[in-house]
Amino acid sequence: MTLSSVQNILLVAGLAVVLKDVRFSGANATSVEDYLRVENPDTDLKLAYTNGGWEQPDTETFRKLHTSRCNIKRISVKDLDLERFEAEFRFKKPVIVTFPNGAADWTVPEKWSQDYLRKTFGLQQASSGTADNILGNYGQASGQHSFTDFTDRLMRQTSPGSSDARWYVWDRGFYKNANISSSLRLPPYFAARVGATGSGLTFHDHYDAWNGMVFGKKRWFVYPDNKSPPGGMKFTNREWYEIIYPKLTREHRPLECVQEEGEIIYVPEGYYHAVMNIGDSIGFAVVARGPTTVVQKITDDFILDLKLGYAKHLQDTGQHKETVKKLLEAINFDPHNIIPYIILSRKLEKLNRLNEAEEVLLQVRELLPAHGLVHAEYGAFLLRTGRYAEAVARPEDSEYLTFGIAKDPTTLSPILGLQDRW
Repeated sequence: MTLSSVQNILLVAGLAVVLKDVRFSGANATSVEDYLRVENPDTDLKLAYTNGGWEQPDTETFRKLHTSRCNIKRISVKDLDLERFEAEFRFKKPVIVTFPNGAADWTVPEKWSQDYLRKTFGLQQASSGTADNILGNYGQASGQHSFTDFTDRLMRQTSPGSSDARWYVWDRGFYKNANISSSLRLPPYFAARVGATGSGLTFHDHYDAWNGMVFGKKRWFVYPDNKSPPGGMKFTNREWYEIIYPKLTREHRPLECVQEEGEIIYVPEGYYHAVMNIGDSIGFAVVARGPTTVVQKITDDFILDLKLGYAKHLQDTGQHKETVKKLLEAINFDPHNIIPYIILSRKLEKLNRLNEAEEVLLQVRELLPAHGLVHAEYGAFLLRTGRYAEAVARPEDSEYLTFGIAKDPTTLSPILGLQDRW
């Protein structure tokens, strides 16, 4: 298959894009050097060994985040033409495309090294932000910093109260102005994204997308378009991985795989996906500019909303017992989603069933011990019930309300939103 054929596939898949995530080496290798000797004898040893100057994961990070589990199909670019892609994968399932010479088959890796980017574009301004900032700002980071400032300072910085909300450079303008698009033999519409070790995006979906790794290694979690991630969208990627993922039964587990350096992954339109970067990384993503399908899909989120909406109707019509029953159904439907718990607790509180209301909050606190919304909600419950001393005291000598705000500075918005609705 020629590179022009690859371009055709990418053009069909969509246009728009991004710079990302990191690297250690092959799953069976004991070191990067062993990996290069055994599995990639033709790779530029110096460039690959140094990971382009981007930080490699330490042993603990690698062991914690890496896995040999992979249920996403891998196909060599030599075996994938446009006809097969359209028939087997487009809109149907994700696929990872491998290249004989890795990223060198579709770009010039040297132009993506940290040293090259710092020397050439170090003073250039780029938009950067955490995953929440980017996803909440329609796919564009809102902070402005020089690329050198980002690599020297922000790349290792987390947002206040968070253990994993690391910063990305996520800027279409930087990508275009830095002129690194000339090193890509891919479609012209791109956005740039650089992610620090431990960074990544929580679950989200969008139009058809390709994601290529120049340097790095990234673990993917993917759910089909008719299945929403258990727990909903209130978790960071690290929280979801540490709290929800270990509890998932076989039928609720995602498609997953570790994307290696030089590979390109295709994710169909509407598929929820989250990523975890295993070390620093850099790469691109191509995202379709508009919807390419018109089929309305009934997702788990929609079903959950229906259950909550019906519960609201029951409450408005004075059917309080049925309201509680419907909220319990919503919890059983997705026991990892915190919103039904909070609504149920508030409903029980209004019915003066305070012990039951508190039990629900303690249950969700056990499920999500580090989630700011949970602690803020429990603190607010204690205040409303006159337990002022307890409201500003919690285990580990911290304050419920203060801790809740520190863990999630935007906590007030969802709480007020729920109060308005319920």
